[in-house]
Amino acid sequence: MCVIPEWYRPGHGDDSAADPDDERVLAALAAEDGISRQEATIRAIHEVAARRGHERDVRTLSAAARDRYADLLDRLGR
Repeated sequence: MCVIPEWYRPGHGDDSAADPDDERVLAALAAEDGISRQEATIRAIHEVAARRGHERDVRTLSAAARDRYADLLDRLGR
């Protein structure tokens, strides 16, 4: 009887395998920064998260400014 769940066994449920082009890009990024491929992956994840957070903040602030200055913007548009 095996106590290791099927999904945890090697080769099962591993969706982290990258294609060869992705592997080359990752290796190049890691080499350029003098870091491991794992660290390059983690940094890329953090960069995307930060960028999305920034974009979300810009959208929120832009919407607030449009609401606040809607009358002025309407008058300027005439």
